[in-house]
Amino acid sequence: MVLSKYPLQTIFFALSNPIRIKIYNLCLEKTLNITQISKDIHLSYKSTLHNLKVLEKAGLISKTEKITDKAKEILISSIPLRNKHSPGSVYEKIYDAIMEENKALEKRKRQIK
Repeated sequence: MVLSKYPLQTIFFALSNPIRIKIYNLCLEKTLNITQISKDIHLSYKSTLHNLKVLEKAGLISKTEKITDKAKEILISSIPLRNKHSPGSVYEKIYDAIMEENKALEKRKRQIK
């Protein structure tokens, strides 16, 4: 779910960073935990966590918890860029964000008149 007042900008901001694109693509291939991601992209755990939060805020990744006897593990997977008509795709999120911003713009125009 996109949590920003400006969801379209949130998505594009998340995808504007080469590291986040690398993380996104890595998590498309397989579901990984945060430590595995940070090792694969040679980034500190803290920096990886920050970038994952940005991707999550934009709705580009999902987290699931795996609880075992010993610990709780958070697994990360990317939401695939699929056909624009596929429910839950990033295309759908971008389309919805554009439509939402257009409605807000129309509302502001009506208030000005």
